[in-house]
Amino acid sequence: MSKDSSGLFSGTSGAKSTNSLPTKNELKNRINEKQESLIEKTPGGNGKSLIIGAFDETTGKTSVAFAGEPPKKVHPVLQKIADKLGGIGSLGVSGKNKIGVCAEFHVVNNLLWSGSKLENIKLTTPTRPRTGEAIDFCPNCVKMFKEQIGK
Repeated sequence: MSKDSSGLFSGTSGAKSTNSLPTKNELKNRINEKQESLIEKTPGGNGKSLIIGAFDETTGKTSVAFAGEPPKKVHPVLQKIADKLGGIGSLGVSGKNKIGVCAEFHVVNNLLWSGSKLENIKLTTPTRPRTGEAIDFCPNCVKMFKEQIGK
């Protein structure tokens, strides 16, 4: 999965940042490595529907996850957002994707629990592990994470 999985980082330089935080390219590389590792160590990882990464642009923390069952423990900030769309397990605005199942939900939840603020989290492009193909965000994720997508 060496394919560049995110247009989010295009046009960024590889130079070290002056504030000692990783650059977007460094975060991209870290996320790609974590995604490859997760795919390799997960039985059937290549067959999963999608994988995504996220990072906190103020701390450099990263998270990667597959789509799957909703987290057992949902951060209150994320719970509030999900409730506005019908709640975890509902179809929200998508009509087919259940809220809480998407990989985006998982990585945002992970970073929130690690102390990140929602406004500092950015999502990479969701990809199919088997092919490295970029996948569009579902309507629920676009609605819930519009500020985290594409910045």
